Amino acid sequence: MEDTSLNSPQNLKKLKDCIELVHNTAHEFELVGTRNTLFGRFSQLTTSHCSGVQVLCENKLPASAFSLLRPLFETSCRGLWVYWCATEDQLERLSSRKEKFNWKSIEKLAKQIDDKVKHSDGALTKIWQLHGNELHGLTHGGVEAISLSYFNPSVISISATTMQLHQIMQLVANILFLNFMTLIYASNRHDLSPKLETLGKMIMDWYQDHLTEQTQQR
Repeated sequence: MEDTSLNSPQNLKKLKDCIELVHNTAHEFELVGTRNTLFGRFSQLTTSHCSGVQVLCENKLPASAFSLLRPLFETSCRGLWVYWCATEDQLERLSSRKEKFNWKSIEKLAKQIDDKVKHSDGALTKIWQLHGNELHGLTHGGVEAISLSYFNPSVISISATTMQLHQIMQLVANILFLNFMTLIYASNRHDLSPKLETLGKMIMDWYQDHLTEQTQQR
């Protein structure tokens, strides 16, 4: 039977290490100007959501952790769009708050970011296409959340498989990477690029370890 324990120390530890790397570097960024400042606020909220997912998983509250995934993804997309894609007029309207800003759909924001940021490799669009409906259901209504336990009809508590947990942790880590990369550009601190490379290597090694583990279990 597949391990359904949410307390997967390896996954939780590796995500926590990624988040701590970003947190420990945050004080080195100085953001000046409307574009950079607005992005910085979205980025801080994104990192906070990442930490929230990790802490809730650590406390074996998967449904609550997964309900943060859509706000995390939407916040990240809006912040990345502000930095990479927004025009000066859009920045002015967004920051002045004289009128309600008419945000485009998350799908359109994700595509614009992916078209602009080649390093993303189309990741945001792929995430939304594959998981958009699920993310909505996990945040609203509870139907997707209770489906996490369909594999075990004898219990009413919400749990998640090791595979589900790993996929969610990887999604969070990838969003964390894109935001950290953009922070380096926004602050013009390219001397911190080695830390971005370290973060990328941590995520890739984690992914490779998981693939090796899955292969060995077959």
